[in-house]
Amino acid sequence: MLGQLGGDFLILDSISLDRIREDDIYNFQRIYEQYENEMDEDIDSPFNQYQASCEYYECNQFKQIFDNLLNSTSYIHFNCCSLSSHWEPFKEVLYNMQGEKLSFDFIGVTEIFKCDRDSRIYLPGFHDLISRHRKDCVRGGVGLFIKEHIHFKIREDLSVFIPHIFESVFVEIIQPNEAQTNNIIGIIYRPNTQPKADLDIFTSTLFDILDIINNEKKLCVLLGDLNIDLLKYNLHEKTNDFVDNMFAQGFIPLIHKPTRIKKSSASLIDHIYTNNLASNTISGIIATDDIADHYGIFHIIQNKSSLVKSPINHKRIFSKRNINSFKLYLEQIDFSSILQNNDPNDAYNQFQLIYKNAFNMHFPKKKYQSKQEIY
Repeated sequence: MLGQLGGDFLILDSISLDRIREDDIYNFQRIYEQYENEMDEDIDSPFNQYQASCEYYECNQFKQIFDNLLNSTSYIHFNCCSLSSHWEPFKEVLYNMQGEKLSFDFIGVTEIFKCDRDSRIYLPGFHDLISRHRKDCVRGGVGLFIKEHIHFKIREDLSVFIPHIFESVFVEIIQPNEAQTNNIIGIIYRPNTQPKADLDIFTSTLFDILDIINNEKKLCVLLGDLNIDLLKYNLHEKTNDFVDNMFAQGFIPLIHKPTRIKKSSASLIDHIYTNNLASNTISGIIATDDIADHYGIFHIIQNKSSLVKSPINHKRIFSKRNINSFKLYLEQIDFSSILQNNDPNDAYNQFQLIYKNAFNMHFPKKKYQSKQEIY
């Protein structure tokens, strides 16, 4: 039974994976669509054009299902809560998931703590860990393992690191074919420890980065622990604004179910986003607590050479700022000519035209579309 809202979690009487799989209150896509349908019957949901499943998998089950995938690119993320402390179980989980054919191309890690002097932190077949750490304490930090055959460069201009607020590392993948556009991978951690944590600074920083990526017309995958619970989309204004603005930037969330589950709580705080709306993808959650109290999340794109053209989609952004601006604009309109009009039909048509123009001005339908070369 649903209980009260508390802290970072939706408080429940009891919880299980079976219940989460069946109940729509744990499915972000269902929450989003139900809320948007209540707000606007004419909704053009981004999920109408991007139907990606998001299920839970055990490590061994994952290997059995996905080891037959050929010509794919794969991403996975784990919150490690100290990579050094959990290095052995981290390697064991990866070993249990990877088969003879499937091996992850990009492995993102957050909350790695200070591990740059730990000589054990090495994965055969991968470049050395690319990492960013805090200087003022041992906690936090982000990292990325990349397969050794993949060429890349670190995007220092995108790799913003504001300790305790926005911690990230971004790389650009160099394509072997000059005709192909390079792609960008970002690993992001948003700490949620007050008083330093600041959601407004985090979101404005992220959207500045996405503006650069979109201006460069690059495809991108973002992975990380954002400590923004998507299950609160219909309950928390800033979460609502964050999601709407991610859609407006052309990025789709791929993880729709809780990634941190306790006996009486569930939250969706580990995210994957992409502006590559390829249809032939698989995303999901690794149901293991061997590394930390977060589940792992993954994304697999099949058929690297495919070229997918996505349709143009539109969405209105009903942010608090837009609503307040709309109200203020209406207050300043002179309706005297309408009130003095003796023809009610003509007066109504005049009012409807003024109102519609004001509505479209303050809540324009924003277009989002990606160039979908699968990488």
